[in-house]
Amino acid sequence: MTRRFSAVSWTKAYFERRGWTVDITEKTVQFPDKETGRMVMVKRDLFGLADLVMVHPDHNGTTYVQTTTGSNFADRLAKTIGSPKAMNILKSGNAIWVVGVRKIGEHGKRKVYEPHIRAIRLEELQPPPM
Repeated sequence: MTRRFSAVSWTKAYFERRGWTVDITEKTVQFPDKETGRMVMVKRDLFGLADLVMVHPDHNGTTYVQTTTGSNFADRLAKTIGSPKAMNILKSGNAIWVVGVRKIGEHGKRKVYEPHIRAIRLEELQPPPM
């Protein structure tokens, strides 16, 4: 049986190998569907945007990470930039990164996973409505 790839687990291990202390914040929540009564499982991110939180002695504050596969990177980037909570996170001296994980390698050669890391800047965010 083939194990399914998890961008969250891969990203966590990637940063831990580089000296970061990392924890998974993404949680699976189970609740009954109002129409059918069947149990539904939904993944929920911390503050609606972070799958991981991490700290490193060489970096100030906490880094919040939204992680995804390479093909979903643009959607997750837009979701993160559009989050009303992102501004408070950044103004509090923390960082938000979107990490897309993709397989790369020459045709016919062994493929390896590689991260595409994009830091969110405060000036990219829209101020929340008053």
